[in-house]
Amino acid sequence: MAKEKTEKDPIIAGLLSFLLPGLGYLYIDSKKYMKKALIYILGTIIAWVGITVLYIGIGMLSLIAGGLGFCCVFVYIIPFIYHIIVAYDTMLFAKGEKTYLPEF
Repeated sequence: MAKEKTEKDPIIAGLLSFLLPGLGYLYIDSKKYMKKALIYILGTIIAWVGITVLYIGIGMLSLIAGGLGFCCVFVYIIPFIYHIIVAYDTMLFAKGEKTYLPEF
């Protein structure tokens, strides 16, 4: 949905959202987009904790079964892709362009 252009720098909003998805929305307007920012921040925490638990669990099972152990590092690309998508969408939002992620 296209919005009016914000007065905040889209690059800074995108970089903040890349570091922690949701921070860019807090930078744009912390009162108006608090709910959206908290949803993205909680989603990030859940994704990183979930992936880490799965990584350790799969690694332990692999070791028990005689495998290599912690060989599934590639699963960490999932939250990294999430960071990129939210950062890009936040940057579009700050520019006032059409965004692709759902509105909250």
